[in-house]
Amino acid sequence: RELIHEDDADHVMFKPNPKSFSSFLVKILRDGVMVARPRMSAPAARDGWSAFHRLVANKALQAQEAAKEGQELRPLVSVVITHYNRPHLLRQALDSMHAQTYSPLEVIVVDDASSPTVGDVNMGEYFAELEASFARDGWRLVRHQGESLYVGGARNLGATYAQGEYIMFMDEDNYAKPEEIATFVKAALGSGSGLLTCFVDYFQGVDPPPDPSRHLHPPSYMFLGNALELGIQKNVLGDANMFVRRTAFTAVGGFSTEQGLAFEDWQFMVAASLHGYEVEVVPLALFWKRSMYGEKTMMQYGQEGLSQYLSYRQVLSPYLELVQPPELRYTLMHMQHLLMHTKTRVPNYDEPFMLKQVSAQFGNHVILLAYGMPSTPQRPGSSFILDLHWKCVAPTVYAYAAFVHLKDESGKVVCSADGVPRDGNGIPVRTNEWLPQEVMEDQRRINIPSDIQQGTYSLHIGWYRQDVKT
Repeated sequence: RELIHEDDADHVMFKPNPKSFSSFLVKILRDGVMVARPRMSAPAARDGWSAFHRLVANKALQAQEAAKEGQELRPLVSVVITHYNRPHLLRQALDSMHAQTYSPLEVIVVDDASSPTVGDVNMGEYFAELEASFARDGWRLVRHQGESLYVGGARNLGATYAQGEYIMFMDEDNYAKPEEIATFVKAALGSGSGLLTCFVDYFQGVDPPPDPSRHLHPPSYMFLGNALELGIQKNVLGDANMFVRRTAFTAVGGFSTEQGLAFEDWQFMVAASLHGYEVEVVPLALFWKRSMYGEKTMMQYGQEGLSQYLSYRQVLSPYLELVQPPELRYTLMHMQHLLMHTKTRVPNYDEPFMLKQVSAQFGNHVILLAYGMPSTPQRPGSSFILDLHWKCVAPTVYAYAAFVHLKDESGKVVCSADGVPRDGNGIPVRTNEWLPQEVMEDQRRINIPSDIQQGTYSLHIGWYRQDVKT
């Protein structure tokens, strides 16, 4: 109760007895779920956790410096990088491995059935060059051909080739900071943990981060580690870019190999925790996670074609195995399915941390906090995603819609995308229904005409009243 806003607690809590629980379920199935506000705001909680972790990290560093230096252990670390059709990003990931301050390490790249050509890159020639350079470094390229293994299966395949005491998993679009592996090794040896994760710093675009060694304050995203209660609802345990003892990875059973499902890293963390492995968090962002507008992320792919219900059920499966009697497992899964499809208003107060900040105010009601879009030139007939984040200063009297116009140098509109922003559950919400300080995410697909002329174009964003189109 102490975590929930005092005005909301009585509406979302029930007494721990069957009668109260059943009455509560009937109420939410009839009226919908009320999303309670936290007692502490997200920025305040983030700053508090960041300060706490800095304090813990500083004390640990001081203790290490004060301790007598014994014989330094340097276990072999195997880095498994999965790849599919993004050779330009794989090059950057490998560059970040060459820049590591730690040795010994081996890199295992698993290519999961890439196309023969990607853009203007002949993948056969590309992989031949990689194999030649890998031979000099003692690294390995594993080329899987035929039907895709999907990301979990590709990681598992890479792990079978690992010789190191520890395995670090990495996606080809991430970029390791120079001290990542050295820090993970020090933390693993110092804590004795078989599974570690870390904070995350985000960056955008197809180029490497401008300063790979830089640390954002606070980090872009912070994990909690072994928080199994929260892990039922959200991945607070850790990222796929994890550091795991090889024997622990084998004992847990590796990643899920279900085709077309997301959250296999989340599910692995839950399973490892329930197997008795403490998920420890290094309180530093040890790598850069890339955000690329115009390319599908796993989550976006899931929203378009994959089953979110089955993906979440995959996460729940380690929990459900502990539920007795077994018949109750189906009841819990059905309840989760109902709640996922209950169209309930979900206010969001978290400001974006990985987009370009602008803070442009429209009248006395709305602020455009940030936007994200591709940094590369676009081709005629293609499309891209424009990501806008709005903040409500005060609700409007009338309902407004936002417009996005792509204009040529003469000011002529060549295409547009109008609409109403959506809340955290994907429900369109009119501006006169927004809550003060609420943050709305607004994604627009900009479809570029196939007959557009080459040149420089600009995006124009604004609002109009829906009832009178002004």
